[in-house]
Amino acid sequence: MGSLLGPFDGQVIDQSTGSPLASALVVGTWAFQETGGMATPESSYTETVVTGSDGSYALPSLPTGRQFAGLLRRFTLIVYKAGFVGYRSDLRFDDRSPRHDFVQRGNMVRLDRFPQGESHVRHLVFLGGGPVLRGAAQAEIIQASLEL
Repeated sequence: MGSLLGPFDGQVIDQSTGSPLASALVVGTWAFQETGGMATPESSYTETVVTGSDGSYALPSLPTGRQFAGLLRRFTLIVYKAGFVGYRSDLRFDDRSPRHDFVQRGNMVRLDRFPQGESHVRHLVFLGGGPVLRGAAQAEIIQASLEL
């Protein structure tokens, strides 16, 4: 059993070596919709942490004051580390199929090295936005602009 309210924790490792990945950006976003009528987005709340030297991360529960901001629709976890293909808790990068292996506690995130010739534009679109992620991905944003 899990809860969209959190908390969330796990470890980020290099898929090819099994080594923990320190300093990976972990972004958790809770999305809300209005409670009446049509399913209209209302707001979101984001928490950001960086993995420790052992690749571990821990995101706290959604703060109590935010828990009734509207109907909680979803929680999405994104992990980004330069030089690696990012991770989303809801989608896979390769074929954009839904991910079914995300767990709230003890989640194991295995990042593959970014393949030579892969599109940085495609990767950034997959990851989504947000100011913290854009800041961490500046070098990749430059690479993406060169592709256009």
